[in-house]
Amino acid sequence: SLEVTRNGSLLIVDDRITGIFSQDEKPPALANDVEVIDATGKIITPGFVDTHRQNWQTMFRHLPVPNVMADYFINTMNTQVLQTIQPEDIYNTQLVSIYEGLETGVTTQLDHAHHPPGLARAEAALRASMDSGARIFHAFTVGTNGFDTPIADQVAEFKKLSEIYGDALNKSIVSLGVSCDAFSRKTEEELEPVLALIR
Repeated sequence: SLEVTRNGSLLIVDDRITGIFSQDEKPPALANDVEVIDATGKIITPGFVDTHRQNWQTMFRHLPVPNVMADYFINTMNTQVLQTIQPEDIYNTQLVSIYEGLETGVTTQLDHAHHPPGLARAEAALRASMDSGARIFHAFTVGTNGFDTPIADQVAEFKKLSEIYGDALNKSIVSLGVSCDAFSRKTEEELEPVLALIR
């Protein structure tokens, strides 16, 4: 059940809430070097989780809004537009979108990273996620990228990305995973490289 604690205390050790105390409860004795933050008059709430973002698409947010979603895909997400997008474009807009989320209280994001193909673009998106300081589940998306890139090639790109950044990811709060937007449109044979990843 939901409970609101007013004028209470919150004890955080490392990155975990370890105690919530009402105004009438006394927190345990604390060491002298514990940082005390006076949050009187403020609201403390857990961070929000956004379970579906495409951070790199921030660059398209201020374009005229189409009447229907199909117009967006035809006029914006087409091969001619997508092939002009450079890795630094993806890096910068990825960061802007993540920071927008942080500013509104979103501290964890599931990012469906279905940016245009190419290892440099994939690296830019992942580096931005890692540089942001936010908790990101970076889901490298196969099956849709605006091009006719075979799924096997997209999976190979994911594996290379994982190989390059594996050690850095182990020390990061960013997780690299894969998502697939093609299950309803591809044959089992075409999907085999993706299925092999999750077996």
